[in-house]
Amino acid sequence: MLVSVGVPVFNGADTLRRALDSLLAQTHTELEIVISDNASTDATEAICRGYRDSRVRYVRQPRNLGAAANYEAAKQLATGEYFMWLGDDDWLDPAYIERCGRVLATRDDVSLAVGRSCHYDGGQLVHTFQPASILDDDPRRRVVTYFHRLVSNTFFYGLMRKRDIDRLAIEPGIGTDLSIVAALAFVGKVVSLDDIAIHRDLGGTSRSQAQIARSNGMPVWKGRFHMFTAPVEAFRNVAWNYDVFREQTALSRVALATIVAAMTFHRRTKQTFGRQEGLLGRLIPSLRDARLREVRR
Repeated sequence: MLVSVGVPVFNGADTLRRALDSLLAQTHTELEIVISDNASTDATEAICRGYRDSRVRYVRQPRNLGAAANYEAAKQLATGEYFMWLGDDDWLDPAYIERCGRVLATRDDVSLAVGRSCHYDGGQLVHTFQPASILDDDPRRRVVTYFHRLVSNTFFYGLMRKRDIDRLAIEPGIGTDLSIVAALAFVGKVVSLDDIAIHRDLGGTSRSQAQIARSNGMPVWKGRFHMFTAPVEAFRNVAWNYDVFREQTALSRVALATIVAAMTFHRRTKQTFGRQEGLLGRLIPSLRDARLREVRR
């Protein structure tokens, strides 16, 4: 069972060794580690070329593609049956891939497996998050449940089947990672394991929405006003962009996309302005309770 791990990197010399060493220490050894270097200007290339393990593939992009395009490049270079991404400043428990792979290999109804997420700031553990499994039989209910429970993008760094993620292009945007997970949740169930963890550094481009926009070559205002841009992009991805949703009628897609956009707006306004719910806070539970009334038409 060949597992490909895409490691997109730009100027990651300070942390990249830790990420790669954690992959080479995995108990599942049938690995392909694909490093897509986004035209780094530091010692990233020298570090990567210093690894003599045949499982490590290093590809240097001729120019900086932007963060999202580099994630997509790492995915396209992968050849394994299973796939996951790992940030250049993150690292895995030794049994992470083995445990997640065992779930996918034995359960055809599962599209994504992930462990808990340990978050670090300045080298100090500040938060541990255990995402809940999403096991509803109805794919639309799984999508809505995912957005309703959403706390972090931990699921994006889980293990998935390559054939599923190949249907989903990583494009520049605010919240694209969440749309990708929603599409995977539509394809199959999502399993969370509590005995393994991914360890994530809260620094880098993920520290602010403005930095995410900048790293993708987007106008910074799209990041600063993410409470508006993210819901629009979530709606487009569910309603039109991702073909995994096209098994529904057009009306069902638009209904589901509307609910997802509303929940995205609610979450991001709470992040930006605090936890006062007001009118929208009363609206969202109503949408949630009625979430399948429209999509089942």
